[in-house]
Amino acid sequence: MSEPGEAAPGESGDSGEAGVSGETGASGEAAPVAPAPVALGRKGAGGARRALLGVVLAGGASRRYGRAKWRVEVAGVSMAKRAADALSPLVAFVGVVGDDPEVARTLGLPGREDPRPGSGPLGGLHTALTWAAREELAGALVLGCDLPLVTTDVLRVLVERWGGQLAVVPRGKNGLEPVCALFSVAALGAVAEAMLGSDASLHGLLAGLDPDAVPVEELARVAATPEVLLNVNTPADRMRAEALLHVGPPLLCVVGKKNSGKTGVTVALAAELGQRGRRVMTVKHGHGFELDRPGTDSWRHRREGGAERVLVVGPEDLAMLGGWGPEGERPLRELADRWLADAEIVVAEGWKAGPDPKVEVFRVAAHAEPILVSGSADAETFLAVVTDDPGHEPGVPVFSLSDPAYAARVADLVERVLLV
Repeated sequence: MSEPGEAAPGESGDSGEAGVSGETGASGEAAPVAPAPVALGRKGAGGARRALLGVVLAGGASRRYGRAKWRVEVAGVSMAKRAADALSPLVAFVGVVGDDPEVARTLGLPGREDPRPGSGPLGGLHTALTWAAREELAGALVLGCDLPLVTTDVLRVLVERWGGQLAVVPRGKNGLEPVCALFSVAALGAVAEAMLGSDASLHGLLAGLDPDAVPVEELARVAATPEVLLNVNTPADRMRAEALLHVGPPLLCVVGKKNSGKTGVTVALAAELGQRGRRVMTVKHGHGFELDRPGTDSWRHRREGGAERVLVVGPEDLAMLGGWGPEGERPLRELADRWLADAEIVVAEGWKAGPDPKVEVFRVAAHAEPILVSGSADAETFLAVVTDDPGHEPGVPVFSLSDPAYAARVADLVERVLLV
């Protein structure tokens, strides 16, 4: 976007950081002001009109999640990268606005820190629009890094709807979603004024902008899920996002140390979900088991005939017998997708070291220490704990083994988080 002698996109010119000049407020800080009017929608190489700056909003303290949300991976991709990738095809270039310069460095993108720390998302929007104006762009397409289900196709709906309005904003079940929106640089003066007002919030700003509100149902038509505006604030939200993204059945692993009662909880939970009309399939992890008997036809197929796998089928039942072959044991997700794809949910007993959502069974009568320790590296893969210890506080929902309705309560949580 830059001509010879100009600062490249995302770099500060001689005037320094954008948007901190102008009159001084009572506190002595520079009050936010809009820059002078500019020629909007400057043409890039080849004469293509590329009018928007794409902005990954990466501010926020992530208190509910417990660690920086921009680093959190959903289906193997960090949420910050998901946001940048969704924006990229629709804009002149993508930049990052936030308090942590590491976000931009990690993504390999230009970045701007908010010159007024503590001003929240409204301050981030002011920084984004000031940046866009100084690049002679007509507006900013902004996307918070905690909205991992928003795709390029979803954002394209906002771009194609834009005809010069001050803002185009999705409207979901909880109201307007201003961190997935398109703002014109013409709104910069209103943003600066809102930052000095009593309600310095994005929703307060929108109340005075009369934005073009796009129903979430319109966005859902081009999205992978109706819950396209799902905001990931907690590990449970991340689990739901992954369940919505994956085309195979959601997985839930019941884990625990030896003799903790994993099988009992697995059976109770599978039965409860089945009684609710869910199509449940289960997987059991074991070692050194032999299910076939010498001399049976299926045993001869495998042991005498050398078949790698034998499928035994009858009017009521089926069974798969065999070994792994040269590839060795496969991940649980691959097994479920390949062999249990028609399940509504797969409940697996075991796989405590895997990446899939887990419910731990912890009995102090059997073991002094649980698997889940609050703050551990894999803590965010745990959905709940079922225990006989009334004082156990692992940082996730806890259900008592002595409660006759514990399976129903766990099933409620599983349906809310993992099932559509």
